Amino acid sequence: MICSDKTGTLTRNEMRVQQIAFAEFQVSPDRAIHTGGDRIERFAQVAALCSDARPSRDGYVG
Repeated sequence: MICSDKTGTLTRNEMRVQQIAFAEFQVSPDRAIHTGGDRIERFAQVAALCSDARPSRDGYVG
């Protein structure tokens, strides 16, 4: 996984996924759910386990 810093990560404490890339293909997050496949599903599981984001009254935090 490669995460690069863009405006907002440090100043607003948020990071967003813009693109998911594998050796064979690239896909945007909004199309990943429709692309399906074991690789996307496994990637989503790992990403969820590596995150401590959770909903709060002010939106998601973590």
